[in-house]
Amino acid sequence: MMEKKKRATPWKPGKVISISLRNGVYILAQMVRDPYLVFFNHFNEENNWKGVTLKEEDILFCKAVTRQFLRYSPVAIVKEVTPLLDYELPKEWIYSHIGGHPITVSVKGRERQLAGFGRRCSLVLADKDSGLPEDNPLMGLFQSYIISDIKSYIISDIKEQDWDRVGQAELMSIEVFPTLNERLYLCFLYGKNINPEQDISLGKPLPDDYETYIDILTNSPEARRLYLGEHEE
Repeated sequence: MMEKKKRATPWKPGKVISISLRNGVYILAQMVRDPYLVFFNHFNEENNWKGVTLKEEDILFCKAVTRQFLRYSPVAIVKEVTPLLDYELPKEWIYSHIGGHPITVSVKGRERQLAGFGRRCSLVLADKDSGLPEDNPLMGLFQSYIISDIKSYIISDIKEQDWDRVGQAELMSIEVFPTLNERLYLCFLYGKNINPEQDISLGKPLPDDYETYIDILTNSPEARRLYLGEHEE
């Protein structure tokens, strides 16, 4: 069960933090340009990071997060680990266009319907380090400059044959608790970057291990019990 804190951990670029996931697992992350966190493939069950060195090759992914994520997630500042210097945000992102549609997913033979954003997904170039208003992470949801600038497109409509090409690209969305927490736990289970959001958006087959992630998206009682400690009367 995760308990809400009074306020989010203050943001400071270069601050290294650990995040407690479920089942006693911790992960290392670093604050970069607000509101982006870089998550590393460093997990342990003791929250002891002595001797750990942060390297680019150990990055799982970089994602914009809400203050809600930092407020609800058990976060601790890690002073004994030196931050990764001169990190640049990714330049390739997946843009889901304005609009919405229902998505039917199947996990463990059970079909459920989710709310999907956008009518299609495009792989685009976007400089999130530019400081320009149009490169604000919020504009990932409403980014008209990408629609009008064909030069920004790498792949205008991602299809199955493009899945390998877009493999490590993140959607232009802002992550929240507890979907991001569950994604990080899946990364721990698999020992690599796992991206349920992308898999769902692109219509990929979903493994059984995504069951809890889907429970969260559908606001199931199981997810509320696991992450919020709520119980049905």
